[in-house]
Amino acid sequence: MPKLSERQQFLREITGLLTVFALEEEDEDDAEAVTTSKP
Repeated sequence: MPKLSERQQFLREITGLLTVFALEEEDEDDAEAVTTSKP
């Protein structure tokens, strides 16, 4: 399996983070903000 370029690895990490953030935002709509770290 070929080694991913740094750019491909970076884009993959960003996509993963955006997915996590999107899922967390959906959860907040249902479960009224359990987290205290809001901007």
